Order: sequence, then structure tokens, then C-alpha cells
Amino acid sequence: MSSQGTRKLSRAQKRRAAARRKKEAAAAAARAAAAAEAAAAAARNAPTPAQAQPKPAPVQQQAKPAWGQKARQPVVQPKVEQAPPKVEVAPAPVKQQKVAAQLSQMTLEKKADDGAVVEDFIPPLQEKELVPRMKPGTTGRPIVVVTNTFPVNFTAKQIFRYVVEFEPEIAPERIRQRRLVLGRFGSELRKLFGYYIFDGTCFFTLKRERNTNLTAQDGSSSIHIRFTNSINTDNALSQEVNMVVNNMTKKKLRSLKLISFARSYYYPDPKPVRVRYNDRTPEDQKFQLQMYKGFMATVQPSLRGMIMTVDLTSRIMQQESIRDQLTRYEMEARRQHMSKSQYMAKMQEIYTGAVVLAQYNRRIWRIDEIDFSKNINSEFEKKDGSKISFKQYYSETYSEVKQKIMNVQPKPGLLVNRPKKARTTKQETILLPELCYLTGVTDLMRKNNSLMKALADVTRMSPNQRVKDITELMGSVMKNSPPPPGKEPLPIQIGSKPIEVKGRVLGPFNIVMPRNKKRLDDNKGFANDVRSCGFFGGRPSVRSWGCIFDKADQRTAQQVIANIQQIGNQQGAQIARGIPLAIQGPAKDVKSWGMAIQKMMTKKPEFILIIVPRTQAKSLPAPLISPTRASLTTTRSKLVSF
Repeated sequence: MSSQGTRKLSRAQKRRAAARRKKEAAAAAARAAAAAEAAAAAARNAPTPAQAQPKPAPVQQQAKPAWGQKARQPVVQPKVEQAPPKVEVAPAPVKQQKVAAQLSQMTLEKKADDGAVVEDFIPPLQEKELVPRMKPGTTGRPIVVVTNTFPVNFTAKQIFRYVVEFEPEIAPERIRQRRLVLGRFGSELRKLFGYYIFDGTCFFTLKRERNTNLTAQDGSSSIHIRFTNSINTDNALSQEVNMVVNNMTKKKLRSLKLISFARSYYYPDPKPVRVRYNDRTPEDQKFQLQMYKGFMATVQPSLRGMIMTVDLTSRIMQQESIRDQLTRYEMEARRQHMSKSQYMAKMQEIYTGAVVLAQYNRRIWRIDEIDFSKNINSEFEKKDGSKISFKQYYSETYSEVKQKIMNVQPKPGLLVNRPKKARTTKQETILLPELCYLTGVTDLMRKNNSLMKALADVTRMSPNQRVKDITELMGSVMKNSPPPPGKEPLPIQIGSKPIEVKGRVLGPFNIVMPRNKKRLDDNKGFANDVRSCGFFGGRPSVRSWGCIFDKADQRTAQQVIANIQQIGNQQGAQIARGIPLAIQGPAKDVKSWGMAIQKMMTKKPEFILIIVPRTQAKSLPAPLISPTRASLTTTRSKLVSF
């Protein structure tokens, strides 16, 4: 087996070496051809030897002098050099020249027939191709607008790009495995390069080092890091520069020890949400909630340079664990005489796609399934091959939850999180429902007016309060994010004051509508006037249209149909009453919606309105729920139209 493995490895090395030699030969041939073409062009433009030598001045031929007469000196005609005509070129603005130079350096990557990636250079832009910016307006009252963006100063002058080659070879699409193998050499790479980023194919650093070969101690893998080119950070449109700046910003924000989910960061200390429930509210609907406050941050290029956009966000968490909810649902299922399979199917429908917060590591996970074949005493295999139960693993790894799970009864049902498609080598993660708490607002919560009013009072802020909170937030970020001990600070600085821009408040003006005019003064809203303004060019009519919905949304569909007909008549249109049609299967089954659409098409409607349940909006295919989405604030559904 070892000899065969060695033979396969040597063949792979030969193939890569042959490909490398072929690539180098092609590059050398291209350079030689370019040099030959440049030499030929220089030869064509260069003057000939006869042209290079200055011609002698013409000499006037004279007759031979007679005996005793002196010969006249030849008269040389002076050569008059004519100056080339002057061509006046209007200088282009400096900013346009800079933008044109940056755009001319952009490249497009495309795949050839053999699968190799080829860079196709975009031809440089001309000055005439740049659209001139219009002059600022003069109407209205000038004001200063405070934005939610902050300047980002990237002090590094260059970024150096390397190509990483793996031995044994790893396919480029297996990004997760490539990062895992590269992570084995993390300490050596940090000593050699310091800060670095690996995107799965290329290796970006702030230091220029020679090509490096590293091999694992057990000899199972090795990497070859080869330098390719350097990138100037002055090019604000460079994708590589933007990627490095975003990565450094994330490192700076992660140093605050916040809870991160997607592009959002939340403070670890939640605050309780005080809700005044009515006396008629059932006890099982009096939710006890906590709110995590945080922010979203993204870095992007602009005409001012790199800027970071910050927006405040929040996340709701229930104080009841997932295990407590499962127990409560199980008791209700027994009272309703539901079978075990029906109960399990209902729990899968409720929690699949939900987002939970793990108490032990402050991480947010998305639930893909509930595995009822396992409990807290079930065992799993570790990386070293040994087996251990979930209770023992969590109690030994996280000491703060040891007392909470030691006396837990082994009930079936563990939460499962599966990796994305790009992370094919990572196994699924099993979470204990006793240590996880549901985040977000459920459909049952949206129906509770007292709860939604309390959440609106907490989350909605005035513009002045929002600007104040964002400014204080960025001040704390810059104050509480020192570099780790023994490491150099990152070459990035985030401004503590938001960017201000100049704006104008327009004065009063009229909006012409079919039936009347609306004068807008300080209040620029005219939504109420549009509802009864009518149409230009006649009175439209809709003779037949349909509405498809789930059986659970029948009341919502009837309300939507009545509202559309009422609003259309207010506008002066002739809209017939919509044809209601409920699907004959489960809402998560695409075939149920397809059969309902085909049945509705037999009635030849002018348009079809589809009400998709909010819980199924992401699982259904995009053509079914596009191109328009509108949320119904008082229901659990999404309104969709073709």
C-alpha cells in the first residue's frame, strides 16, 4: 500500500511539474514575442542611416573660372527648421484621472476550456467615458447631515499575494479542507509573515518574504507558498484591498469579546423586556424575553476612501430553554391525543430553520433538524477515536454548565446543526436543548399586541438618540480594542466621529395628481392622498384575478381580497372580486403550490396573488416567491405577486 501511495504521489508531482514548466515556457514565449514586437516597432519608427545623417547643403554649380580669375566661394543655403504645431490639450480633473487609472487596472477572471483560470484585462477607460458629476443644487435651505459611516484609514502601502500549493493536492472547491491543512502551519506562518489572510487559493500578507516550503511533522502534508505580485493599497476599487480591510475590521471587533452572528455583533449582557400583558392573555402566551443589543458593520470603498457603515440592531431571546418548550409541547400533544410520530413531525416543522443561542459558548446556531434517536447520555466518537457521552463532554469542557446538566433526565431529542455546502469536510454539530435558547420573534408572538408594542418601544429610536448611541459605540470600540500582548497593532484606524455631508431641505412644492394637487410643506408625506388620486389616461379594469393561499391563511386571504377591491374602487378602477383557492397539500411541498397555480391558470386570470407562509418563504424556490414581496404586519404570512 505504501509503494502504491508513493507512486501515485510521484505521478502527481510529475504532472504538476510538467504543468508548471509548460506555464513558464508559455510565459517566456509571450515575453519573447512581446520583446520581438517591440523591437520591430522600434525598427520601423527609427530613421534609416541615410536619413540619420544630415544632408549637405545644396551647392550652386558655377562655370569654370577663366585664366587669372579667382573662383567664387560656393554659396550654402541655410537649413530652416520648422517647429511642430502646438496642440493644446485640456487637462482632465485629478479625481477623474485617478478613477480612470484605478478602473484600468481591473481584471476579469474566466475559465478556459481546460479548466484553467485566465485573467482577461479590461482595456483602460478614456476620459470621455467618465460621466461628469452634476453641480450641487442651490434650491432649499442648506443643512449638515450626520451619517452612520466612519472613516477607515489603512496605513499599509502594499499587500503581497502568494499562491499556495498543497501536497497531496486538494481540489480548489474544497475550501474548508484547504483551510484546515493550512491551519496546521499557523504558528510557523505567523512567525514568518505575521498577519495573513487565506481565501482558499491565495495567501495575502503585509510582508514580502521569499518562497517557502513547509512540511508537517508526521509528513502527511506539505505546502508551497510562492510569491506572485504586490498590490498597491491606493487602489480603493481593488477587491483584495477591500477583503484585507474587512478582515482586519472583523479582528478588531472580535477583540471586544462580543457575540457574533453573520455580520452582526451583540453585547453579551442582555436586558429584560418589560411587557404589560392584559388579563385576558393566556399564561402560556406571557413570554419572558431578553434583548441583546448590538450593531452591524461593513467596510466598503467610496470617493472619500474606505468607510465603515454602522447600524444598530437587536436580537430577542426567550428565557425558556428549548428543552422546556419541548416538554410543554409534549404535554399539549398528550392532551390532544396526538401520536408520537405526529408530535415529532410538528416539532420538526416548528424548530427547523430556527436560530438558537448556546449558553455555554455564547454562539448562535441554526437548527437543521431535531434528532429524536439521541439523548444526553448518547455517545459520540471524538477525533482521537475514543467515545464519550454528551453529558460528560459538556460537563468537562464547560465547567459553568456542569451543575445544570448533571441532574438532567435523559429525554429524546437533540438539536442538529449541519454545515453549509462549501464546508464539506466539517461534521454536523450536536447541541443540547437544555443549554440553548430560542432567538427571534415567533408567529405566536407577532399576534400578541402587548408584546409587539413593548418591543417597538425598546427598538425604535429618534435620529438624535441613534446617532448618539452609534458614536458612543465607536468610541468604545477604539478604546477597548488594544492589540494582543506580544503582537503588533493592525495597520488600520477607525475614526470615532461620524462623517458629515452637506444637504438641502427643499421648500414647499406641488405634486400634480389626476384629480387634484398636493402642496408639500414641512411634512413631505402624501401617502393618504395617493389612495384616492385616481389614474392618468382613463379608468383601468381587472376582470379576473386569483389568490392562492394555505388553508391556515384563509382569513388573511379573504381580508387581502377585500382590501384590494376596496382600494381599487377608491382609485376609480374596476376590479372584480378575486378568485380564492387554497392549496390541497402541506405548505412546505412545492408540488402543492404548483398544482394550485395550474388549476388557477385554467380560469385565465390577469394576475395571480400568492400568500406564502412566513415560515416557508425561504424554503420555497425563488421563481415561486418572486419578484415582489410584501409583509403583512398583522399576520404570519408574506404577500407575493407575479
